[in-house]
Amino acid sequence: MLGEDPREGFAQNGIFYHPTLRFQMPVAPGWKIENQKASVVFGEPSGRAIMGLKLAAGAQRARDAAYQFVQEAKVQVTASGDTTVNGLPASVIVGKKDTDNSGTIGIWNAFIEMDGRVYSLLGYAPAANFEQVRSTF
Repeated sequence: MLGEDPREGFAQNGIFYHPTLRFQMPVAPGWKIENQKASVVFGEPSGRAIMGLKLAAGAQRARDAAYQFVQEAKVQVTASGDTTVNGLPASVIVGKKDTDNSGTIGIWNAFIEMDGRVYSLLGYAPAANFEQVRSTF
C-alpha cells in the first residue's frame, strides 16, 4: 500500500485540505486528525474535545439540516442563528445533551451550504470543558 490518496484530504502546516471537495480549514495546534472515507475527525490533544466534518444527509439548506440535527440528537439548544462562513450560507447551533456514557456534553455545530450540499462541522466536549474549547470550534 502506498498511502492515503491526497485527493481525499490531507493536513499540511496546520491546514486540512480536501482538493476533491474544494475546501480547506485550519486545524488547532496539536489536534490529531483522522481522515475517514465519509468524514474527518479532529481530536483535542488531551482528549477533552472532538470535532468532525461530514455531509449532513438529507438536507438542501443549512437551517433545515440544523433543525433535523436538533430533533434527531435531542439537543437542548442554548443559542442558534444564521450566518455566513467564508461567504457561504450557514446555520450554527450551540447546546447541550445528556448522554448515557459521558454525562452532559456541550455541542457546537455549524451547518454550511456549499455546491448544493450541506456540511456539518460538529464540535463537542464534556460540559465542564466546553467553554474552554468552544472558541476553537
